[in-house]
Amino acid sequence: REEVVVDWPGIDRLLDWHPDGSLLFHSDRGGSPGVWRLPMADGRAEGSAVLVKADMWGVEPLGSAPGRFYYGVDVNPPTLHRASFDAATGELTGAPIPLVDPSQLEVEGWAWSPDGDRLAYSAVRPGASGSVIGIASSDGSDHQLVRLELSATSEIRWDSDGASLVLSTLDDKARPGFYRVDIATGEVGLLFPWSGITPGRFDLSPDGRTLFYSVVD
Repeated sequence: REEVVVDWPGIDRLLDWHPDGSLLFHSDRGGSPGVWRLPMADGRAEGSAVLVKADMWGVEPLGSAPGRFYYGVDVNPPTLHRASFDAATGELTGAPIPLVDPSQLEVEGWAWSPDGDRLAYSAVRPGASGSVIGIASSDGSDHQLVRLELSATSEIRWDSDGASLVLSTLDDKARPGFYRVDIATGEVGLLFPWSGITPGRFDLSPDGRTLFYSVVD
């Protein structure tokens, strides 16, 4: 059966099942993000949720043990690094080298080109409108930025020609759709809008003539 055990108009996020059988979740119901514990019995809530610790920002759950909850805290925006490794041993052969400065660009998504020679990423400049597309060569010899009037997105794919990208995102008027970006000129064209649906992941056929996407109910 399916049972609703946490029902709140704010933001709730599952953290972990505790070994004592209770449910740990992250919620803003106390006015600021905090960790809450909900007693459970036979898959149903038993009693009211109890605040474990308030002011818990950026919590990433790492697991539980009897009487303990382990977590990490995300304090920095994500960034991209390039690193070489030995395919036989799986060990890095050098220290990772950052591709972007996280204080200048906050990366949302990335994708390798079909030939594996270039990495494209979508990012936003803190405090700025629109976004940028970064194109970095695999060996680090070349790195270009293309300014766009599109929102940054995690859903980015290379077209089969290797000269353009397809993004699932919003334009500067908040109109959702699939957009093609010419990486040489920065020209943006709408492939088709997805008003009325919520697309999930998408991909292109090998010849680039068909776009496949899932729809989130």
